Amino acid sequence: MIYYGLYVLENPGLVAVLVIADNVPGLIAMPFALAVSNKIGKRKAALGGLLLTMIGFVIMLLNIHNIPVFVAGLVIKGIFFAPVQGSTNAFVADSALYGEWKTGVKSEGMAYSAISFANKASSGLSGVVVGWVLALTGYVGGAAVQTPSAVNGIIFLYIGVTLICTIGQIIVFAFYNLDSKMPQIRKELNERSGR
Repeated sequence: MIYYGLYVLENPGLVAVLVIADNVPGLIAMPFALAVSNKIGKRKAALGGLLLTMIGFVIMLLNIHNIPVFVAGLVIKGIFFAPVQGSTNAFVADSALYGEWKTGVKSEGMAYSAISFANKASSGLSGVVVGWVLALTGYVGGAAVQTPSAVNGIIFLYIGVTLICTIGQIIVFAFYNLDSKMPQIRKELNERSGR
């Protein structure tokens, strides 16, 4: 976001606007996303939200230099990403219960530890990828103006990588099928434990 504000929009003052537009709408939408998830199921809400975030990406890509249009795209993307953000831990819990049902071994702690490790590893990896892409595209630290290839690298990092990751999430949720099985899994686990 910082690089995007500095070198694509050429206005460092807009970084705060980008941060707010990218994060606050999702926080505001979270209670509504929870209600939608409870009504239609976590998977459908997450998958539908991810598909609708594509509207935000399309709007952002219409004109990456038009600040109102770009911010509108960020807001839409943030709103529709809320079902995924709000239900991440619930998906982990369901997966752990599925593992217990399938193998007989409780593994909630391991599941949450794996997610924590994955978050830390991906955070570190993302920093490395940013550095690599900037270096490969000719970014010069501290320069007031960057080359067109460096600016394109920044645009790819800010929009392209997020779009690719969103498409990956859509593919994952398209194959996720535990929502419909969870009532039966919970019932059988309760019967096994004598609850």
